[in-house]
Amino acid sequence: MEKEIKQLIQVCELWENGVIVESVDGSILSWNKGARDLYGYSADEAVGKKHSFLVPGDVNDDFLSILKRIKQGAPVARYDTIHLRKDYSRMTVSLTISPVKAETGNIIAFAIFIHNTADQAQEKELFTALTQSSPIGIFIVNDGKFLYVNRPFERIVGYGINELINTETLQYIHPDDRELVTTLSRAALKNGLCQPFEYRVITKSGQTKWVLETIISIHYQGRRAVLGNFMDITEMKRLAEETKLTNERLTALVKNLEQQHRQNAILTEMRDMLQACSKMDEIAPIIMGFMKKLFPSSQGALFLLSNSRTDLESVVT
Repeated sequence: MEKEIKQLIQVCELWENGVIVESVDGSILSWNKGARDLYGYSADEAVGKKHSFLVPGDVNDDFLSILKRIKQGAPVARYDTIHLRKDYSRMTVSLTISPVKAETGNIIAFAIFIHNTADQAQEKELFTALTQSSPIGIFIVNDGKFLYVNRPFERIVGYGINELINTETLQYIHPDDRELVTTLSRAALKNGLCQPFEYRVITKSGQTKWVLETIISIHYQGRRAVLGNFMDITEMKRLAEETKLTNERLTALVKNLEQQHRQNAILTEMRDMLQACSKMDEIAPIIMGFMKKLFPSSQGALFLLSNSRTDLESVVT
């Protein structure tokens, strides 16, 4: 089991609210005390089972589609559904699903927080702990202004949280990319999610950085907002450009070597044919024919002089 999952399970056991850790295929990995109290199942009864065993058969649950959206880039998702307790009684629950990522950035599990209205403060604290420990910059924007940013976001742009909150997001975006980001943000609010896209930000020090961003529409404080995450890909872009230039140089070198090999083969063939010539008038056509092969885009004529250099013996065009 990944160390990040083990650490998360240890933390989850400290919370009274129900927290379930599930694998990427929906198998339950951890079932804390809050979940035991809420559902009535012991950890031995729940761990290893699929998430679907909590959902009544006649309920159309969106769990799998939620996981799909998260895998596509949405950092968290929250939705209401109906679950079954061990005694088969039904209860309405509000689930907050957050991806658990390895140091590589790959999703390795999902943390599912069962909403407890009596203890929202703990849920918020755990959510903050997860987002602040993420290597990806996470932010919430409403009306074009930052409402929340995590520490990785601060590190990428160079500004502190107090400098960012309630400031216009566009001022940190490269002027040439502002229209693109505005268009995609509006599309996300309309459609719910957009595909990852690249743009440039201007840091506090004036440095230009490339970032890869994904945004999703959420309800925050009773209003529509944008929840986004982005990562610094400046070094990746630099390496990609260096790789491109290297490949271009290698391609040119290979092409040059192939041309040299072709010319050497032509010269070798011409030498063999010239050595087989017994008359002077046989030489000129051979040489001219091979010159056309060596220099196909050039035109010219070949003049052969006598040994005394006074008589023109042959002209070939």
